[in-house]
Amino acid sequence: MAKPALKDMSKTDLAEQYHRLLMRTKKANQVAKQEGEALVRDMITLGSGALVQFWLAKSTRDAGQDPFSMGDATAEAQQFSGVDKDLAIGAVAAVAGLAKMGGKMSETVRAAGIGILTSYAGRLAYRKGGEAEA
Repeated sequence: MAKPALKDMSKTDLAEQYHRLLMRTKKANQVAKQEGEALVRDMITLGSGALVQFWLAKSTRDAGQDPFSMGDATAEAQQFSGVDKDLAIGAVAAVAGLAKMGGKMSETVRAAGIGILTSYAGRLAYRKGGEAEA
């Protein structure tokens, strides 16, 4: 069925078509905004984990240890008062984000915390895998 020509449409029909187009555009903009925000959070998650692991490796090397070693001295260089630095930082950031302590930035803070905790879990698994008997 062919659509009626513009000149054959009533003002009511035109208003309805305009309203539908407006709503479709509004919904498309909302979806695009949500997807963009999700992408930014994902990049923050990834970047924060990588950044903290870079910082840990550099500070461990600066302390005279091999950051890739599985030894106790390396593990100790990556701790603060007996707690792994990345675990502490990641947990604080994730909890602060969940508790909405960051205001409008809470989702960003939470994403950074999750990224840091994920990198901690990866480092811990790497360490445990290196200690496992073959």
